[in-house]
Amino acid sequence: MFRHTLSHCMVAALFMIAAGTALAAPTVCPIDFEGLPGAQADMSVPTWDCGPLTVSFSTTNPNPCVPYLGDWGEPGQGWLCNQNGTNDVTIPPYSGGLWFLTWVACDPRANDMVVEFSQVVERFEGYIFDIDDGWAEEEFIIRAYRANGSIADQMTVNRFSPAGGGDCGVQHWEVAGTGIKKVTFDGSKPTDNLGFGIDNLEVTYDPAQGPGINKDLTNIGTIDAYDVSIVLKGSHLTSWEHMGGFKNFFTQPYPFPGGSNTLLKWSYFVDPNNPDQDPDPIRPGDMVHIGWQIIGSDGIGTILDMYWTDEDGERILGSKICQTAAHFVYVGGTPIFSLANDFVPDSDFGDPVPLTIADLFFQIRPEAIDLDSLNLDNAALNAAFESIPGTWTIAPGESISVDIPMDVPADQYILARYTVDCPNGCAGVIDFVQLPTTPDDEIPTLTEWGLIIFVMLLMGCMAWVFVRRRKMAAVSI
Repeated sequence: MFRHTLSHCMVAALFMIAAGTALAAPTVCPIDFEGLPGAQADMSVPTWDCGPLTVSFSTTNPNPCVPYLGDWGEPGQGWLCNQNGTNDVTIPPYSGGLWFLTWVACDPRANDMVVEFSQVVERFEGYIFDIDDGWAEEEFIIRAYRANGSIADQMTVNRFSPAGGGDCGVQHWEVAGTGIKKVTFDGSKPTDNLGFGIDNLEVTYDPAQGPGINKDLTNIGTIDAYDVSIVLKGSHLTSWEHMGGFKNFFTQPYPFPGGSNTLLKWSYFVDPNNPDQDPDPIRPGDMVHIGWQIIGSDGIGTILDMYWTDEDGERILGSKICQTAAHFVYVGGTPIFSLANDFVPDSDFGDPVPLTIADLFFQIRPEAIDLDSLNLDNAALNAAFESIPGTWTIAPGESISVDIPMDVPADQYILARYTVDCPNGCAGVIDFVQLPTTPDDEIPTLTEWGLIIFVMLLMGCMAWVFVRRRKMAAVSI
């Protein structure tokens, strides 16, 4: 059953007990083009599948193209590494391997090779080598970017780098950091049409698809919208985004520049049913899908504001998409699902409002599912939900919680689906939330300081009750 906001004492204890999370072991995905099915010279390679992680290869404008396979084979089949006039070159760690990835025909002076990841990675490494000789005047800068455009790491490679050597200039490279979403290979410095190859790549990432949220949003306003913007409390980096037909996504400080909160923005919507118009408006009655996962915290963050924007990317006057924040925690061994009303629309567009929660459903799964699959289009997923009838109102700044009416074993995943509404809202909102349960042996415990603070709060509450009773007793006398 739902219980309204807990007392201040209990809330303090709840937050201290929940202040921890289990970390999954990282996974290494090898990318070796010798293992590409049907490999042949000049074959384009737009993506590489690493299970839950997809790696995409492209180039930047102008004259974009898809990187393609070169080889160490016969002349005319691809690009050769000619060392001392010999085409038969064994270059560690290839040991005679055939295929590598290149984009020399794309004119690298005008293009960077771009490698993008469907979720954040911790490390990207491999081997780079010159394939057209003469590295003395050539230099490549490898940069790793986070989703907000900041640089996580970078490395400069050339013939004279510590690991370089020989006419082929083979060397190992590596970029690492928190929240890497994109890596670029910038070869625009040289004066000639240089090229290079990369091979024997490795991507290190966390495969967990744990905490995350997907939203089905229906435009219930009276005018067309074009983009969706969300403001999260605090500074965050996303580890995954569901694009749902939008071509572009970015994050930046809010307010910009220098703000302490984070703006998430999806833009340039393309309706698959109307490919001739680009971008498409989100017309009244149309539904779009977006989703995200952030690094750290609970994977979702505290949503302060959400709204539609117009064709110029500006907030539609009066636009307000009402939102709630979902959390899961064990309290005294009991699994609790809570929803909080932290929604604070921009002061120019309205004050905090009560939120109405309805159509609540739950299911428990032994493993996380792909966050892209959390939507109304997934018939099998939606058929497995169990309904909890009722409608609940959350006042501004408060929360509600529910004892989940089913067995919730440790080390499982809770999926919840519900609708969110509010006065004068401009969107019909259906939230899909996936939250991991905490394994029994990893349930966080109070630190010494946490225990001290908890005891002080408990003593303070007891003292307040004692004083209040004495006053009531004195009045009765």
